[in-house]
Amino acid sequence: MLADLNIARKLSLLLILPMATFLFLVAVESIERWKDIDELKFVERSLVVNFSAGELITRAYRKSGATPLAIWAARAKSLPLSFPTR
Repeated sequence: MLADLNIARKLSLLLILPMATFLFLVAVESIERWKDIDELKFVERSLVVNFSAGELITRAYRKSGATPLAIWAARAKSLPLSFPTR
């Protein structure tokens, strides 16, 4: 089969097959990196939302004059002092 091909075709096969394999591997790696970047963007958006929520809560505390420690202390007073027995 290869004996019937001229030297130009043999050289083109020698170059095309490794290049096709290389391009396939690059495409697979690019898809994996794209998925990782997409996941990191989701994490970044979640962090921005969480920080914004924390900032809003802090502003609400300051506006009401209460501190988080005072709110936790009020909640602690409403907790039972002893645990129920079975």
